[in-house]
Amino acid sequence: MTRIGDNFLSRALTTLLLALILCAAVIYGIHALQSHGSDAQTVRRCIDERGPLAIWQQPDGRCHNLVELPGGRVGDQITTVGKDGRTYELTSFVPRCGVLCKIEQWLVRSKGAVKTWSK
Repeated sequence: MTRIGDNFLSRALTTLLLALILCAAVIYGIHALQSHGSDAQTVRRCIDERGPLAIWQQPDGRCHNLVELPGGRVGDQITTVGKDGRTYELTSFVPRCGVLCKIEQWLVRSKGAVKTWSK
């Protein structure tokens, strides 16, 4: 396999592992509920039940786990991996536009994020 193919495969396997860890055990923070209330609960529940629709990673390592919500809107759970190797929720919310293509454009333009996994 070429160097580029090896890099792609390595990144894909790392992202898949991250997705499995995310679905298995995210340590919830208090910010999501305090700031976003029932939207945060809905995003969490949908990720727990269905898993993420796509995962985007920012240059600083934060991951945006996008999930389809009832009614077709899209929620965003932002997580980070702590020094202890555990995954921590920074927040969960429903972006104002709630539309996948607009959220993805925002992630690229404003956060410099790269899509690392999708269903």
